[in-house]
Amino acid sequence: MADAPAGTPLAIARTLREFESRRRYAEQTLCYLVEELQIGELLRPAVSWAIVGGAVRDALLVGRTQRGFSHVLPWPDMDLAVADGAFSLPDRDCVRGHHHFRVQRNSYDGWKATAPSWELDIWSTPHDSGGTLGEQDWEKYLDGIDFALNAVAFIWPQKKVVVHSRWAHSLRTRSVYRVGSDTPRPHLRPIRATALAAKMSAVTGCRFSVGDDMRDELAWLFTEDSGEAGQEARSYLRHKTDTGRWPRAVLRQLLHELRAMEVEQNVLELVNHVFGVRVRALRAEVTQGARPRDRQLPLW
Repeated sequence: MADAPAGTPLAIARTLREFESRRRYAEQTLCYLVEELQIGELLRPAVSWAIVGGAVRDALLVGRTQRGFSHVLPWPDMDLAVADGAFSLPDRDCVRGHHHFRVQRNSYDGWKATAPSWELDIWSTPHDSGGTLGEQDWEKYLDGIDFALNAVAFIWPQKKVVVHSRWAHSLRTRSVYRVGSDTPRPHLRPIRATALAAKMSAVTGCRFSVGDDMRDELAWLFTEDSGEAGQEARSYLRHKTDTGRWPRAVLRQLLHELRAMEVEQNVLELVNHVFGVRVRALRAEVTQGARPRDRQLPLW
């Protein structure tokens, strides 16, 4: 992986410069995670599957430190992609190995397996593979992931981390760029991109922003023209922040993005109307250029 250009923040430059060693450490960390959670108990033997997205991404970012374990191992929920036809659990409670799972459909037509301390969202890959996928198959699968920063996977049984070709560029430019174009609810994508930018700012200590390809979509959600799609997206954001799934850093990120786009004043007024006094309190932080406080933010 190419070195970062001059001026790249140290945390990101080190990730790119030391990528191979960080990949090896991430593989060791994620192997341990798989054993601790007994993920294999959910699946048939000799099945291809992968942990995709946040847990893998953060294992690469934090490096070989105790902080790496504190960020990755308590990960509250993960995405698991399974070779087509290799996963079939009933919509009920079940016991596998030493774990009791609550298994049900999730809101995106996949499965959600819930244990006392963690959750897995489980998806079937579109490949007709008969349960077996190679490294190139998984690299192709990453083309359909929502954002480049999430397009990383720890694949099994190879026990290897694979990374999308645009991952390094997105990290280097500190931008949340889109990769996959197909998503069941595309109007939520700009909100999720904003949350990911806030997450990356917290983990790295460097300011991230949504990519140019997402900014018009984000601004549109806060106009009257967005109609029901905008209302649902705003309700989605409010639910995530009200329930504590996302910290207030996401709202601060939203204001940062909208102000950077120099949106019309009525858009900011709509944000105030939807989120109330919390956003008004955050506005001063944005105006003063408040830096992300990575060690004070919870994971999500």
